Amino acid sequence: MYSNNLSKQIPINDEVAKLTGVINHFSKAYYDTPIMNGEPVWKNTYWLGIKALKCPLDLWLYQEIISSQKPDFIVECGVAFGGTTAFLADMCKLVGKGEVIGIDINILEQTRQDLSRYENIKLIQGSSVSLETAQQIFQIVEKKNTLVILDSDHSKDHVLQEILIYSELIPSGGYLIVEDTNLNGHPVLPEFGSGPMEAVEEFLEKNSNFYIDKECHKFLTTFNPNGYLKRL
Repeated sequence: MYSNNLSKQIPINDEVAKLTGVINHFSKAYYDTPIMNGEPVWKNTYWLGIKALKCPLDLWLYQEIISSQKPDFIVECGVAFGGTTAFLADMCKLVGKGEVIGIDINILEQTRQDLSRYENIKLIQGSSVSLETAQQIFQIVEKKNTLVILDSDHSKDHVLQEILIYSELIPSGGYLIVEDTNLNGHPVLPEFGSGPMEAVEEFLEKNSNFYIDKECHKFLTTFNPNGYLKRL
């Protein structure tokens, strides 16, 4: 959570501890509290009628990154219902360039239908870490300006494989975003086990060409704490 970064930058005192507690409490409440139809708000968040399983504050950051970077391609590992895929495609239209490649091991028929109106979305069904899928992505993207968002299987080993594969696509100054680093007690779902956060930590221990962009913690709460990795 942002609180971990806050404590590393500012000497711990009562004021910082209080702020940390407030941020973590809100993050847990936002993530876990059943508010609408017995589900938390983030599971009832939609983009143009398509469910997007995201914190809107993170989507706002994505918009800022897309506006700044103007990627030729956005590779999204994990499509689910397609709301985020549609959001990314619409942001690309707004900045005047960019295509979205959505990868999922099982693309729902309803998702295909909902996204069929987008000419700048290409869906690929398969495991994001399989050799066949990776080769297909690399052939499409080649050496173009690419943004990568990882949101598929959240187990540590899988996420680490994705990071190692797709980090190769990121240009200098570009982003690889590892989603749901809030799992395993960071600060939600402490029983989850090693996941995205632990994968990021292991990757950064051995790779000095990426760093955590702390500017992406500016909204205080995020589903992707320490997950906004920027290439030097």
